[in-house]
Amino acid sequence: MGRFRIHTEIKCHDDIDARIRSFSKERVWIVSDSFLKGQALLNEYESRLSQKNTVEIYTEIVPDPPLNKVIEGIKAFKKFSPTVIIAIGGGSAIDTAKLIAYYSAKLEKNVRPFFAAIPTTSGTGSEVTSFAVVTDTDTNTKDSVVDDSIAPDEAWLDERFVMSCPPKVTANSGMDALTHAVEALVANHADAFTDALSEYAVKMIFGLLPKCYKQTASADEWHEMLAASSMAGMAFQNAGLGISHAISHQLG
Repeated sequence: MGRFRIHTEIKCHDDIDARIRSFSKERVWIVSDSFLKGQALLNEYESRLSQKNTVEIYTEIVPDPPLNKVIEGIKAFKKFSPTVIIAIGGGSAIDTAKLIAYYSAKLEKNVRPFFAAIPTTSGTGSEVTSFAVVTDTDTNTKDSVVDDSIAPDEAWLDERFVMSCPPKVTANSGMDALTHAVEALVANHADAFTDALSEYAVKMIFGLLPKCYKQTASADEWHEMLAASSMAGMAFQNAGLGISHAISHQLG
């Protein structure tokens, strides 16, 4: 077996509440998908964080983060000068926050602020990985940024975000998580640790995804589906992926 590492600490339920209460006199920059703006759950997070901190919400997020949007985000980041970053959204929102924080730290030669990620889909696993993909629209190419420092410090698994997903999004993101788990099982760097995560994630997804798609799952089952997605992310973070992602990367 080779190296196995999980950089990101997972927090759920009361641990999330405790972390929010722990912030005081911070400058909190929330990077969020634009469709979440004004929704009750995002408003709740903003309200609670604003009690003892200065909060700004940044929603200039588009799918498959293009380089020009990342550059715009870096400018907004520098203007606000956050001490805490909280990314709330799908893979694009979390990847955008990762890239902004990473390149800002590199350009300014500063330590990256504390970074938490809250996934709103049970699919990409971006909340626990040290990968991000940026699109260069001038050359029509995608580049992967892979660095341990890019991974969020914490992932907050709040199932209330995924419970409101439309069935189509639940299905597509769930199949993405399943693909991560299956590919990690047969990837070049798979070992006993990654296999354990992958196999359990596959088992959970097969049992939970049909319920979540039909919206008959309980809150606990939605949370387990979200956890399965993170487990699959941890698995491929260490084992790697396979030909499905290689092909889709080129098509994308």
